[in-house]
Amino acid sequence: MTEPEVIRFIVDRIECHAGNLDIFWETTNASRRKIEKINSYYIATEIPREKLGLPTDQKPGDIDVLIIPATDEKVYFEYTAAFEVKIVRSTNRNIKKNSCSLGVTQTYGLIDDGFPLVGLLHVCMNEPILPEGLQTLPLHDELGIREIVIDTFPLYSVNLQYQRILKSDLPKYVGVKVISLSFSSPYESVSYRSSEFDHYQYGYFNPYERSETINGIRNHFIANRDCYVRKVSR
Repeated sequence: MTEPEVIRFIVDRIECHAGNLDIFWETTNASRRKIEKINSYYIATEIPREKLGLPTDQKPGDIDVLIIPATDEKVYFEYTAAFEVKIVRSTNRNIKKNSCSLGVTQTYGLIDDGFPLVGLLHVCMNEPILPEGLQTLPLHDELGIREIVIDTFPLYSVNLQYQRILKSDLPKYVGVKVISLSFSSPYESVSYRSSEFDHYQYGYFNPYERSETINGIRNHFIANRDCYVRKVSR
């Protein structure tokens, strides 16, 4: 899967529960601390920056994921979140393989562009681990004690990417999220997440927010409504 395909796959499958937008909630919920009634989100992907009225000679070249919160009565463009997305493809030969870039430069670009909320998402898409790398662990449940076989490679990659990103100088108001995405069959995906770095996942309002950018988002939404999918709280 290419990066745009991964992004679309994630957006197609995420859901909104009780106002929380799946893997993006740690950043998008900053808006709900302002407006409790927010119960849906409009999401667009791969938007060329010029479509939002942004300078064309800066990074990132496009906005990977743009999320606009809404209630039944109003769309809150002033609480829009912009995410940079990077794909990590570790292999059995190179278990520490990194993404082509961490996305730090692009994330700073989103900050400078003036998006109200900014996030960085890394998606680890590892090769299936070799059989000798599988681990067997005891499981205690209502059926008694039994053994389960697990692949720890995805979680290893997630934690490694967190460590790499946190060594950069991204400000604390940027929401940082790393997940892994694997497939148990062509139609069934398995996602791994780590709780070790929870405190770094929360996004807060960008102190360099720009009203021109918010107006550009509003204009794009009005003119390109069909580019956005709406996720309504269940």
